[in-house]
Amino acid sequence: MQKREQHIIKGQVQGVGFRPFIFRLALANSLTGFVQNTAKGVLIEIQGTKEQINRFNLDFKQKLPPLAKISEHQKQEIDPRALEKQFEIIHSEQSGHKGHSVLVSPDVAICADCKNDMFTKTNRRHAYAFTNCTSCGPRYTITKSIPYDRPVTTMGCFPLCEACHIEYTDPLDRRFHAQPNACADCGPHLWLSDGEKNTSQNPPYLPQEQNILAENKQALLQTISYLNQGKIIAVKGLGGFQLACDAFNGNAVEELRKRKNRPHKAFALMVKDLESAKEIAHINSKAEELLTSPSAPIVLCPAKNSGLPENIAPDTHRIGIMLAYTPLHLLLFSPQTLEENTKRQAPKALIMTSANQGGKPICIKNRQALRDLREIADYYLFHDRDILIRVDDSVCLALNAEDTEQETLPNPIFFRRARGYVPSPVRFPDNANYLSSVFAAGTLLKNTFTFTKGNEAYQSQHIGDLDNLEVLDFFEETAKHLQKLLEVEPQKTATDLHPDFPSTHLAEVFSQTHNIGLEKVQHHISHAYSVLAEQNKLSEHPYFALILDGTGLGYDKTVWGGEIFYLFAREKRHYRLASLSPIALIGADKANFEPWRIAFAYHKKAQEKGYLAENDIFPFYDKPEYQSQLNQCELMLEKNINCPLSSGCGRLFDAISALLEICTQTSYEGQAAIKLEEYAFSGKTDTFIKIPLHCDQENKKLILQEMQEKKPASSYQPYIEIDTVYLYAELFKLLQKNTKRADIAQIFHTSLTHALNECLTLLKKEFYLANPNSCKLIFSGGVFNNEILLRSLYRKLSPEFQILFPQNTPPGDACISLGQAFYTALQRT
Repeated sequence: MQKREQHIIKGQVQGVGFRPFIFRLALANSLTGFVQNTAKGVLIEIQGTKEQINRFNLDFKQKLPPLAKISEHQKQEIDPRALEKQFEIIHSEQSGHKGHSVLVSPDVAICADCKNDMFTKTNRRHAYAFTNCTSCGPRYTITKSIPYDRPVTTMGCFPLCEACHIEYTDPLDRRFHAQPNACADCGPHLWLSDGEKNTSQNPPYLPQEQNILAENKQALLQTISYLNQGKIIAVKGLGGFQLACDAFNGNAVEELRKRKNRPHKAFALMVKDLESAKEIAHINSKAEELLTSPSAPIVLCPAKNSGLPENIAPDTHRIGIMLAYTPLHLLLFSPQTLEENTKRQAPKALIMTSANQGGKPICIKNRQALRDLREIADYYLFHDRDILIRVDDSVCLALNAEDTEQETLPNPIFFRRARGYVPSPVRFPDNANYLSSVFAAGTLLKNTFTFTKGNEAYQSQHIGDLDNLEVLDFFEETAKHLQKLLEVEPQKTATDLHPDFPSTHLAEVFSQTHNIGLEKVQHHISHAYSVLAEQNKLSEHPYFALILDGTGLGYDKTVWGGEIFYLFAREKRHYRLASLSPIALIGADKANFEPWRIAFAYHKKAQEKGYLAENDIFPFYDKPEYQSQLNQCELMLEKNINCPLSSGCGRLFDAISALLEICTQTSYEGQAAIKLEEYAFSGKTDTFIKIPLHCDQENKKLILQEMQEKKPASSYQPYIEIDTVYLYAELFKLLQKNTKRADIAQIFHTSLTHALNECLTLLKKEFYLANPNSCKLIFSGGVFNNEILLRSLYRKLSPEFQILFPQNTPPGDACISLGQAFYTALQRT
């Protein structure tokens, strides 16, 4: 007896070989029916005997394509069709797909099969720099709209040759409906230019205005030669241009630093394969898994003594490594594939960093690269496949596997989520109701934005710091594009409390343009809710949230950043239970780049509190270059001129780093803390300082009363102040005793861990009335990029709390838009 089943599959099921997978399963089980991309998702109808359909369903579960991600699977039995003879792949719906439930795949690293094609001499794609199939290649960066078909990608201008067309239309071929499919006869071209004006006629398929030195294989060979000579090359990659030079050439690396005006921040490295990565870094099992995954991010790993110059990552013992993830990148390490018996040496490792001027977005257009990179690049390796959406490389940290198992630490920790991960969504907890769509604009630094669609959140790639016009343009372009892809009409807009952030202005304009409401969500509450957004279920009980970062405007108009909250998540109520000591930021934002100003503020506060004597002189007074500035800073403190108060934990790290003269001025965000942690890694002491906890019983009484009455907090004055001024004073005394700076740095980390543990243990005892074994604690904020603090806090707190940590987003400010979106979309219960 014939049965017929209808399946509707939602999720990441376009551009991942899903329809040919279904076709092959149907043929293998002798089923008739069809598969089609529709607005509702992938529609499948199968017809056959009960046994045949059961085998299909079992194979479907066990053999799903590796890139496919199913968010929802609806299945029902329907009436059989008479006279149906075969199984077909029906063309995608081309209209009426508003409100679709199909996702675009992220860009994917080259697969093993395509590598084999490239490196097989007899294969027609031998050494072709744009080889791909349904399991790999560009996706998000070339897609204009849904449904994902070749005409709506930037490959639409490359007509398929006969051989590629046969592959593209054969359901049994792995390149069936691989939209970027191409070969050397019909696909994109490569060329090498020196950026000068052309004086002779170029072939008609190449730009006429450029002086072109070589094409295709010869262009790659000449690029390898230039890299070996220490030249800096602008390479058009997958999501934008990258600047490449020989990583083992210290002079080339230093020249790149000068030209890019990047004196200290670490550069990422690219190597050909995993074996090459293991020659220069310690690769644990999790790092190996990440490096070889389809996402292929940059992974931060401890460096080996391999001869790499110190100026690659001068502030840290880690280096960021990625494997060559496109055919073009692979060929830069493979001169022998491009030319038999070549004398050119393959690079062992290349610096591969975003091609942009300081603070601007990565270049994606050829003419833009010629204009913006003229003072940086010596040569340009171009191609003519357009990049529609710029996407930087993702960055993450893989912690040591053994310690992870012992302490149940998160793994990996994202520093930047972009290529390979965006636009895969985060699915909100199932046991709650949400607005149909929300747009969240994020915050100032490390900006991302988020659109929600029902119970899913689509976070943008890394946008950057919103401090110049080009980045703001990038934000707006990408937001329009992602909204178009998702086809959503937000009901509400969300942004930060800070009135002067560009993201706040962008959210206000969006709200006014679309005539929808605007919700302002406090920065650290957004941090907490970004972690809750990733949970399977929302608890009926309250959560504690430990949020440690540098800066975020608080409800009381001071700057917060070292906070413990108590959250009633479903009711969207939250109370500030504890905070680090507030300290003046002398010169406001200027203090973020000159940490000695923060150290001086701590020093003066310690003297004011009596922790230090008047004759305990701030060390920098002995330095002539600081004396006049210190006198000015003292006057600013006395008169409270441009000295906002901050409880930021990041600023505390800055102060201690400056006190120890590890980092007194920064050239990038987080530098002082990174260098302080690096010193702490080599400390050799178990000593710690017991930091006082100052409890305000009146504040406690008010908080408990408002909790009992289920009222929102009327005051955000904390119950407990963790006295970090005392900690500063004691560390200063150790410095005066000539204690080693590495030991002081270690004592600082250990002392802060003990104080946070003591504070949270006390708060749990006094506030948490439910089953103590169910007590959940959220960790978020950029300070949790600090491995020493993260490990220590997990070790101390995991026996008492179930710790929740970001899984799919960075703990830093890149997660803010996700938290804003979840908080705003969540319907109160």
